[in-house]
Amino acid sequence: MATSGTTSFSVTRNDIISASLRLLGVLEEGATPNPTAIENASLVLNMLIKDWMTDGIKLWTTTEIVLPLVANQTSYSIGPESTNDLVTNKPLRLIQAFLRNMSVDPYIDLPMTLISEQEYNILGSKFSEGAINSVYYKPYVNHGIAKVFLTPNTSTAEDYVLHMNVQRPIEDITSANQTFDFPSEWYQSLRWGLAAELASEYGLTTERISAIISRSNSYKDRLAAWDTEYNSTFFQPDVRMNQHAYR
Repeated sequence: MATSGTTSFSVTRNDIISASLRLLGVLEEGATPNPTAIENASLVLNMLIKDWMTDGIKLWTTTEIVLPLVANQTSYSIGPESTNDLVTNKPLRLIQAFLRNMSVDPYIDLPMTLISEQEYNILGSKFSEGAINSVYYKPYVNHGIAKVFLTPNTSTAEDYVLHMNVQRPIEDITSANQTFDFPSEWYQSLRWGLAAELASEYGLTTERISAIISRSNSYKDRLAAWDTEYNSTFFQPDVRMNQHAYR
């Protein structure tokens, strides 16, 4: 027997909504949810997705953005509005950064130090010019701010660009036939997660609600354990703020 040869199975927003309502026993097989049920479930589904973005960095939510440097400019806004220095979806977190020398072939990449707000605030001369070596990033509601140290001078701005690996937001789902900004491995968890969020709204018994929540958590826990970096990770002490802690 021949296999399909494809691995591109996908579902739409309304597929997940219908599947979740069937799990709750409030939608008969082959029936279609009414517009009010779809609107309510869509609202809950988007809130669920936003909540899941706080669970940590997933492999498929990391991306690389490139920030052009400007001479004498220390702070750079990043967000979807055209008024930002870099127009893209607001990064949730900065994971890694490096400075790429574009004036040589092949390129030379220099690793950057990621610093906290506290570390940035106590820097003595934030506007001293030179080649940058550190980056601080802070997300706000609709945009984020990246601050570099040192402030790039003219030659740095001309020859270098700042590459940043970031955790990106998950895209909203806004219409019936849209597919999800999730790998297919997450569809089952989305189905049960939505059912768990809706369960209390449909008058299910406490036992049934508990069973659905337990099943939902089980799928999500499996994904949390699986959807992580597979290669080795190394650790080293961070002594930048504690070099005088021991006498």
